[in-house]
Amino acid sequence: MELMPQYQRDPNRLPLLYIRSNQGKLVALDSVSKLRTEVSALTIAHLGQLPAVTVSFNLLPGVSLGDAVDRIGELAREILPASIHTSFQGTAAA
Repeated sequence: MELMPQYQRDPNRLPLLYIRSNQGKLVALDSVSKLRTEVSALTIAHLGQLPAVTVSFNLLPGVSLGDAVDRIGELAREILPASIHTSFQGTAAA
């Protein structure tokens, strides 16, 4: 949605904005949405269209990259819920 700057800067103007319903009628935006102010991340990283987190790691002396990748994969399956997808990037992915 694109707005004029005066509507973008002031959250108190939300009741002045309208959207069209599926029947074509105008509906006040604040009747179908809630504005909430809270502290959150300044940016959210994405991989494709999904939110993503990057975890980096170093290898202990004598541990191969393949062994580390296998162990991290095991831990991810044990600890993380099934709804979280994990993947490797860069050399670890190869």
